[in-house]
Amino acid sequence: MATVLVIDDEKDICQCFEDLFTTEGPNFKVLKADNGPDGLELFKKNKPDVVFVDLQLQAAMDGAEVVKRIKQIDPTAKIVVVSGFIDDKDDASVKRIGVDSCLAKPSTPDEMMRLVKKLLRQKEKGR
Repeated sequence: MATVLVIDDEKDICQCFEDLFTTEGPNFKVLKADNGPDGLELFKKNKPDVVFVDLQLQAAMDGAEVVKRIKQIDPTAKIVVVSGFIDDKDDASVKRIGVDSCLAKPSTPDEMMRLVKKLLRQKEKGR
């Protein structure tokens, strides 16, 4: 079973991720946090396979800081930054801090599933 952690301050976005992955069957466990500190705690306790982080988190720390801290804990973590406002400059800057991919809000369920499956294959191969 693959574990997916979603860190987003919009509860309905977290719910959309949970709905998507749970409809895929028992292959996914979904963890949700609505702020960076809670997301980091869930990451430390559960070591999820893939992490989705909202770049525009509004609480104690922004998405870029969450990514940096996750990478300090586990440099091999598979991280996807999610944002409604991502441009080429943002894409390049988040990839420098260790993000595996960027995903625009909204994205289709097919796009999200393809991306997660790709990252899970990479993780299995040790990349």
